[in-house]
Amino acid sequence: MRKKLLSMFVLAALYACNNDDNPFKSVSYPDMAEASEPKIINNINGVKVYNGGYGSSLVQDPQDKSVFYMLTDRGPNIDGPVKDSKVFSNPDFTPQIGKFQLKEGKLVQIGTILLKNAAGKNLTGLPNPIGSGGTGEIAYDTKGNVLSNDIDGLDSEGLAIAPDGTFWVSDEYGPHIIHFDKNGNTIEKINPFNTSRKIPKVFAKRRPNRGMEGLCITPDGKTLVGIMQFPLYNPSSTDMKGSL
Repeated sequence: MRKKLLSMFVLAALYACNNDDNPFKSVSYPDMAEASEPKIINNINGVKVYNGGYGSSLVQDPQDKSVFYMLTDRGPNIDGPVKDSKVFSNPDFTPQIGKFQLKEGKLVQIGTILLKNAAGKNLTGLPNPIGSGGTGEIAYDTKGNVLSNDIDGLDSEGLAIAPDGTFWVSDEYGPHIIHFDKNGNTIEKINPFNTSRKIPKVFAKRRPNRGMEGLCITPDGKTLVGIMQFPLYNPSSTDMKGSL
């Protein structure tokens, strides 16, 4: 996670150094930026679980170039006891966007945007049901109990900010593409399954948990560009053997 966050931060720095319009050409970026006192959300047999994993994606605020928005993943989890299973230390973890500002060579968190569904309920990172983006993963809690699937569950990966300050997030489950307002409320959800507007059905043929890893928006704010993490199983998994 730290390496991923560092890589994104370096990319942001390179963008700043090579963009003629940027105001930070003389800024010296740190090698790594970490939360100084990340919140502890669980302690399992002496192992502290921190809420500091803003490592899925990063975007720069178009209005304030010293501000960056960073996205969490689906929450802390490890491989489970059986094939295709995960143990979630905090099943009620809410995927979120952290707002950070560059101050004196450090990224300081100045806000948190919890992601919510259309009814205003906090999202979780739990797997979706089969037929609604489910990957077949079995979720457990730390006591070995099987957790229920969540139709609104989000494995957040890609982040883009629109000119009006709203956010677009892509995920690995469905894949889903979700439009959030500035406060994290769902404006619209788009997937190949059960939404009014849909992305092409072929995206449902993604390898389980290898959905839309990257997402960005064109400079005019009119077009989203996403990239899948793995070749599609199209028409079947055997047809992509040998693909990278």
